[in-house]
Amino acid sequence: MTLLTICSNVAKEIPVESPVTIYGSSNSTAKLLLACAQKEGRVLAKEFNWLTLVKEYTFTTANGTADYGLPSDFSRLENQTIWDRTNYWEMRGPISPQQWQEYKSSVLGDTVTVRKRYRIRDVSGTVKFSIDPTPDSADDLVFEYVSNAWCESSGGTGQTAWGADDDVGVIDEYLIELGVLWRMLKRLGMEYADERQEYENQVRIAKAQDGGAPVLNLAARRQTTLIGPWNVPDTGFGS
Repeated sequence: MTLLTICSNVAKEIPVESPVTIYGSSNSTAKLLLACAQKEGRVLAKEFNWLTLVKEYTFTTANGTADYGLPSDFSRLENQTIWDRTNYWEMRGPISPQQWQEYKSSVLGDTVTVRKRYRIRDVSGTVKFSIDPTPDSADDLVFEYVSNAWCESSGGTGQTAWGADDDVGVIDEYLIELGVLWRMLKRLGMEYADERQEYENQVRIAKAQDGGAPVLNLAARRQTTLIGPWNVPDTGFGS
């Protein structure tokens, strides 16, 4: 569905006059529909890591460089997806500001470590992916993140807001439509409790079905171990 389709469907349900255009229209109903659609998209994008918003990002470190740029559509990290693929290590972090200063300012900064730590921080007004210790080699790193581009143009360009009537949603457009419906009813002073309840039910169902889910075992679960006595040779270790 496009922005225009979503808003037209909502207008028919209320019912109110269905505007011919939405984005850039001077019609008061169109303006209200657009405002509700913008808000609904932002809310849905922030409250859950939808599968359609999760992306993978890879980059290579450089000798003497600690701070690296993030993807242009970066919203937030997917936890426990940050790996050093060159050395086959999961990176430690995200460390807190207190831990960062402890490693940078105390005697711990002189200790030798082969495992990299990371932190997302503001560096001179720009949010960066910061690594400690400062890399001294070119290593391939990877992480998954949640994109802030919850809608896109008809040509497929990701956007953080509706910008034209033929824009389409990246997040489930049915959820956006249900969200716009109850928000419109509220703004118009109409009863909206049932519509909001239906919306919240559908959001819960969508979250539960998004990407599937593992079977939960109530027994104790062993954490995946990459190396141990069962896969280390008796002799020749490190050769």
